[in-house]
Amino acid sequence: MAFRRLLAASAVALSSARLARWESHGELMDEEALKEKAVTQELIDAVNSAKGSTWTAGPNTRFAGATLKDVKILMGTLQDLDNNTVLPYKAPTEVSNLPDEFDWRTDPRAQDCPSLKEIRDQADCGSCWAFGSVEAMTDRICIASKGQQKVHLSAEDVTSCCTFGDMGCNGGVPSTVYSYYRTSGIVDGGNYGDKSMCYSYQLQPCAHHTTSPHYKNCTGEEPTPSCARKCVDNGADWGTSKHYGSAGYSVCQQGSGTSCAQAMMQEIYKSGPITGMFFVHRSFLSYKSGVYKAGFFFKDPMLGGHAIKILGWGTENGTPYWLVANSWNADWGQDGFFKIERGTNQCQIENPIINGGPVADWFSHFKESCLHTQYTDAQVLTGSRRMDVIGGAVAALRAFCDLARCKKRPDAKGAEVIVNALRREGATDCVEQAFCCFSHYDDNAEMLEDASAVSAQLAGVEAREQGRRFCRTLSALAPTKVVRLCWHAWGRTEHRMIASA
Repeated sequence: MAFRRLLAASAVALSSARLARWESHGELMDEEALKEKAVTQELIDAVNSAKGSTWTAGPNTRFAGATLKDVKILMGTLQDLDNNTVLPYKAPTEVSNLPDEFDWRTDPRAQDCPSLKEIRDQADCGSCWAFGSVEAMTDRICIASKGQQKVHLSAEDVTSCCTFGDMGCNGGVPSTVYSYYRTSGIVDGGNYGDKSMCYSYQLQPCAHHTTSPHYKNCTGEEPTPSCARKCVDNGADWGTSKHYGSAGYSVCQQGSGTSCAQAMMQEIYKSGPITGMFFVHRSFLSYKSGVYKAGFFFKDPMLGGHAIKILGWGTENGTPYWLVANSWNADWGQDGFFKIERGTNQCQIENPIINGGPVADWFSHFKESCLHTQYTDAQVLTGSRRMDVIGGAVAALRAFCDLARCKKRPDAKGAEVIVNALRREGATDCVEQAFCCFSHYDDNAEMLEDASAVSAQLAGVEAREQGRRFCRTLSALAPTKVVRLCWHAWGRTEHRMIASA
């Protein structure tokens, strides 16, 4: 079939990002220095007695008894040494007469969006790169739908299942989350212990070496939970719990410096909160109120990169600020929120800034296809052409899978259109989903030969793991005979790869 050739051509692996800490930017890495207490009374007194200080320091239960090494675990936003994960620049829509102060929590357009007031908790895990992203996405879905869609995207899905170079609790890059959202989708999921959604956060909130009325004691860095690929909390279907957004973009580029502030304000006001990143200095751990400014490096060492959600701005006692939601629980800072100086690129918070683009749940157009059989191949394809190319392709792929399960076999022309869109985007993970979808064809053996051929074009260990993962996924969807064929086809391919290495 024509779509087989397209499948083979689409096996362009997403580049694995080379991620690293920010040592080249002055991040504190000295092991002896990291043994010091994270927050001391001496530090608090120094901030509060400093002439002209714009903020107030104090003890935070979150870090009572913690060392700097304990705290560095939370700074999980890393740098991509090859800049492979940089999102394309998009100028924001100009808004005339921006207000001097703005807060999405009180804006009438978001009166039915409770997520804007929520503070999540990443626990003892460097997953801020996931939290800062899904929080902004969650808000934007609600805002764009005027409160009709209250989807709570899962930070756990991203932390454990996004493999675009990211390392779970060991860190990642927020821009990859927007790529994952676009190509693989993100299921819904609540905070730790929430059983009402598909895949809630699996790590329990904690407090460092202190007695807390709300949290258990932290035991040190948490291992990344393995990706479940199923709704472990509410038992729903994993595929139908996925939500997709269109292509991510940035309104500020690396090196833009202080010129980003106006663009950020335009974007926030027009479309909703944005995902940002900044360098966390030691003094920030003791933040209680006011507009934060870091001290000099030699007195106030930088501990790493941290992703957050920016949802407003204003001016306090003459100092312009950004309003930011953190992910260190509501006991920290101002009920989990903080203000940081605006317009000076304080701690690099204005460089770069990431956004998710117009958000939508593409799959919602088709997820009832088994119940409403009026959805035809033609309607699905028309929908995919009208949508953002990758979001539409994934939605159409999902619809084809549903139609196949309803015993309405998708035709080859439809498969060709879908896979061609995936090929243009180099969306290897989606091609894997396509194999699972096309396994509903009668010619399973031929389809599986195609699967092995495509996987063989991927490189090294990553390719072998993708082949194994495909067979494991297929085992949940197909008869035993088909699964045996999968492993047989993949085994031959793996043998050829090893022999030619």
